[in-house]
Amino acid sequence: MPIDYAIRLLGAAIDYAYECVTPVRSQDLPKPTSCAGGDVEALLWHLNDSLELLYQGLTAAVIGWEPVIQEGDDPIAFFHACTRRVRVVAATSGRPDSPIAIGDRYLPRGLLLAVGTVEVTVHAWDIAWSCRRDRPVPPPLAAGVLELLPLVLTTRTSHLQHGPPLPVPDGAGPGDRLIARLGRSVSS
Repeated sequence: MPIDYAIRLLGAAIDYAYECVTPVRSQDLPKPTSCAGGDVEALLWHLNDSLELLYQGLTAAVIGWEPVIQEGDDPIAFFHACTRRVRVVAATSGRPDSPIAIGDRYLPRGLLLAVGTVEVTVHAWDIAWSCRRDRPVPPPLAAGVLELLPLVLTTRTSHLQHGPPLPVPDGAGPGDRLIARLGRSVSS
């Protein structure tokens, strides 16, 4: 996967996430999500953790195992700060093939960008859905994320992080196919 494509796709995922998260208000935080027992606030902190770990990997080439410290009480403001940092460093740090250390293993930078893109896109959709806002994944972003899925998920492991794939009607667009592939239903 060309690194410039991965960077552009991550940028599109961040743009989409801004669209989904910006309308979220404090009264939305306790709303349930599609994640078992989760609410919007917990999902936002999870997304923030993912963004901060992505930032660590891109800047220090090492990803720690500890959750990110939650700065203050506002996961929405923290989200905006995280996405600004990630956007800047994604385009400027490291060689395309530079390895990122995760414990005693290494991940190519491009694969880290792919994982981050999937994570940001899917959880942005989850947040919008949980807040009952119609924010379908834009078709070009969804098509790109569908291309990335085989790099980051296998049929043996995807159900551990997401629900089992759901059927989609013939002619469904890439956004609906992506959401269904990850066990989510646009009609729920």
